[in-house]
Amino acid sequence: MELCVGGELFDRIKEQGNYNERNASSVLRQIFLGLQYLHSHRIAHCDLKPDNFLFLGKSLDAPLKIIDFGMSKFVKRREYFSVICGTPYYVAPEVIEGKYSEHCDLWSMGVIMFVMLFGYPPFYADQAKYGDNTDSVIFGLIKRGFSPETKAGYGAHFPAAIPCSASAKDLITRLLTLDTAKRFTATEALEHPWLKGTTASDTLIGAEVLNSLKTFNGNNKFKAAVLNLMTDYLSPAEITQLKATFQALDENKDGKISVAELKKAMNKPGGSELKGVSEEELLRIMTIADADGDGALSYEELLHTALNRKLAAKEERLYEAFCKFDLDGDGRVTLDEIGRALGDPSRAKELIAEVDVDGDGTVSYDEFLLLWKNKESAATPAPAAPAAAAKKA
Repeated sequence: MELCVGGELFDRIKEQGNYNERNASSVLRQIFLGLQYLHSHRIAHCDLKPDNFLFLGKSLDAPLKIIDFGMSKFVKRREYFSVICGTPYYVAPEVIEGKYSEHCDLWSMGVIMFVMLFGYPPFYADQAKYGDNTDSVIFGLIKRGFSPETKAGYGAHFPAAIPCSASAKDLITRLLTLDTAKRFTATEALEHPWLKGTTASDTLIGAEVLNSLKTFNGNNKFKAAVLNLMTDYLSPAEITQLKATFQALDENKDGKISVAELKKAMNKPGGSELKGVSEEELLRIMTIADADGDGALSYEELLHTALNRKLAAKEERLYEAFCKFDLDGDGRVTLDEIGRALGDPSRAKELIAEVDVDGDGTVSYDEFLLLWKNKESAATPAPAAPAAAAKKA
């Protein structure tokens, strides 16, 4: 077993600040090589998504690793699996139909590549609109398939508003093919000129794509209450590092990190993970994470961003957070339970109103998940509804 300390794929992209198709091609090639190895040994991963790719180290040339084989299966010739598994945005149509094999991994890779280049998933449904039926709506869109057309708007086609090379579009099309017999294998994908780097564009990926990947919705009081109850998810070492980071950024020691302090830090010699982020982008990120709206980040707000990322990385962690409120374990959080969990009954009604989608006066687990699954929408530009990376382990 290896310790991967380099972070997740999309986190690295966010830290990098800018990237182009050639960068994306290099990263994806590593994943396809790993997938080729798995499939040659008759192993299907069955849950490929951005969360499941980690860099071994923090260096720019650190190798990328495929993780989380909890849904993986050994493939036998002419035998198919029937149990639905995977994450809705990335699941293949044959998985939904209940008859699939290792080919499902290539469909997932097509979705991942699409997200990397365009900043949102091609098969999307608004959870605020569809509620408990969201997954069913997404599955319906997936079964209808992907259209390789380039046209206005955002959906299961290439968006005219976001530039992308013809070669990249060709590879995505060959991966997002309903017919598994025609869908590329990992080996065929590796032979494609885009993954070889010969046709991948050097043009920087547009700011709108990065914006879709760089989102965190701190403007939610219920979520803040949840995060305050889950501080034990960060280790003492992580807390120490977070405090040190805050103190280093808070140059005037007023207990707040201003835009000016962040901008100064990212321009210091030696670089910073903020280097390359524009002032406009910095202001946007600050606005999203600034829960109390005072134009600066407190230590608590910085702590919340760290806790949010930690909890959202695994649905099991989100479920544990939900159980902290669902005191009687009936799957619904009531006004009384929120008041008891927080020790402040007066706030319960206000908090529950933020997330009670169906208006029944309680919060279900699905409504609770919307706090995290909708986090991307607050700052996404034109393709506002689609979110870059659905977090569900």
